[in-house]
Amino acid sequence: MDGLYKKVLKGQYPKIPMNYTEDLNKMIKKLLSVNPHQRPSCDQILQSDLCQKWMRKLGLNDNFN
Repeated sequence: MDGLYKKVLKGQYPKIPMNYTEDLNKMIKKLLSVNPHQRPSCDQILQSDLCQKWMRKLGLNDNFN
């Protein structure tokens, strides 16, 4: 646990597998930012291109606008 704690504080984590999109990788990087001011808010996440794309695919985007 101590090793994990130190990695989280330093912002060190393995990149997600290549079968996931670069957009998802970028979102995860933002969400795991060490600086809390650089992390997106819930509204920013919902308005992101990544979430908007998936909400359209699922027919959910009308509920969040």
